[in-house]
Amino acid sequence: MYTKPFTTRRRPSQNKLKKTTAGSTKALLLAVITAFCTCLFSCTNGEVEPIVIWTDRPEFASYSELFNATHEAQTVVVYKENASRSIPPAKDETPPDLVIASWLKSSSTKKKFAPIENLFGERKINRDDLYENLVSYGSYSGTQYLLPVSFNLPAIIFEKKNSELVQNPHTITIDEIQTAAQNFNSKDTDGEYTTMGYAPSWDGEFMYLVSKIKGAHYRENDGSTFTFNADAVSDTVTYLSDWSSKANYGTAQEKNFKFKYLYMPKYSQFDTGRSLFTYMTSREFFSQENYTTNLSLCWISDGTSIPAEDDIVCLGKYKKARHPHTAEIFIEWLFSPETQSALLERTNTMKLDTHEFGIAGGFSSLKEVNSRLFPSYYRELLGNLPDENNITLPDVLPSRWLMFKDRVIIPYFEDASDTTVKEEKKKTLSDRLNDWTRQAF
Repeated sequence: MYTKPFTTRRRPSQNKLKKTTAGSTKALLLAVITAFCTCLFSCTNGEVEPIVIWTDRPEFASYSELFNATHEAQTVVVYKENASRSIPPAKDETPPDLVIASWLKSSSTKKKFAPIENLFGERKINRDDLYENLVSYGSYSGTQYLLPVSFNLPAIIFEKKNSELVQNPHTITIDEIQTAAQNFNSKDTDGEYTTMGYAPSWDGEFMYLVSKIKGAHYRENDGSTFTFNADAVSDTVTYLSDWSSKANYGTAQEKNFKFKYLYMPKYSQFDTGRSLFTYMTSREFFSQENYTTNLSLCWISDGTSIPAEDDIVCLGKYKKARHPHTAEIFIEWLFSPETQSALLERTNTMKLDTHEFGIAGGFSSLKEVNSRLFPSYYRELLGNLPDENNITLPDVLPSRWLMFKDRVIIPYFEDASDTTVKEEKKKTLSDRLNDWTRQAF
């Protein structure tokens, strides 16, 4: 069985590139349905059943096509927006053999996935080829249940002409961001800001990152909610509020400046010359067209390490997989540097509308792929790849983490650090979490 290639509309404009477009997802679903029906027909004629892959990463439609063209074993890719929460499958649904998605690591991982330690023992995959801390991320009690596929890192972006304002060309701390941004500020004769280096209130995701750096330690609790370090969260609010007050004369000034000058997409904001920095993940930065024309990046660090983004893409072999042994053929193929080299070249050559950064939308978990191949495709990574020992990984997070972050945590920081809101009107993060839990459940 040979699946049809995944194609979508022409590349969208930059303001639509932050997330996979709805049109791309629909096209992927159509390709998946076509491939699945073809496989069902083939199986009724006595052919070997395909490996079923559930994923939330659109790139695997293209990856599957390349695998099918070069292997007797075949794959079918089924798009699952919430793959981690789709297990176990519905009563009449074909179960997956492999699940490749974010948010697979949870308290229920061992119940959902089969151990894959044998892949190391049989030397199908060389453990030393992978980032050691990523391998540890996928293990429980010394047993490997998940294999990380890709990850992303937080970065501060600036114009190359302003490189002299950044002390270290590779990493930058939040204190250094604040200092450089404040030094970039200027006002006109009426006291109105004409330039503002950066403001935390411009981006809730940046506020959330600051809380991670401050030690919030968000972690799954009882499988459905989360715990956190209350003192670190309080310190974050104080830090953000002081930044706004001391550097930019308050949240109102920051928001007014953004409304007047920074209403366009992040990449276009630099065209105004009004701001120094913007915050992006590696996926956002490298997924855009012309990202290397005049921009540079520094990885955001706590001074010693860089916190990886929460949505690490992992691979797991479903515990009730119908084709566990043939599924390992795909795993071995995917975790080969030669394969990932072919995938990078394929993505670059095909110019797909769903073009994303690197492997499965991020840095590869294979060290050699990042160090040897990525700089050829992404020039800003030449000499600018963090050492594996400097990358820290998130704690175990609930499968609903994106919902918690978007609807509870970020709104909390936006409100709690707002210098225009009276203290007595601000709710604690625990209060917001309790309110949301009552409404949602």
